[in-house]
Amino acid sequence: MLSTGDIWDATGPNRTSGMGNNHFFAGDKDLETLANGKTFDAAVLEFDFSANSDSMSFDYVFASEEYPEYANKGLNDVFAFLSATPQPI
Repeated sequence: MLSTGDIWDATGPNRTSGMGNNHFFAGDKDLETLANGKTFDAAVLEFDFSANSDSMSFDYVFASEEYPEYANKGLNDVFAFLSATPQPI
């Protein structure tokens, strides 16, 4: 689990507003490009691997403690899966 808050609060259900934390730690330049704005408190996982086939797949769950309190309030969480290859897959 990647988190910018207390992972023990993630078990749910989310019945409490205001459990999140604003640490104002650094954001991420790739996410800022996607979000078209400044980001804070980025949780980032980057790794290199060598593929042994012509395809890849992954499973993920993206969740936010700030939903639904901050929905449509000008604040958004962002997720991206970015792949950089020497040659397009």
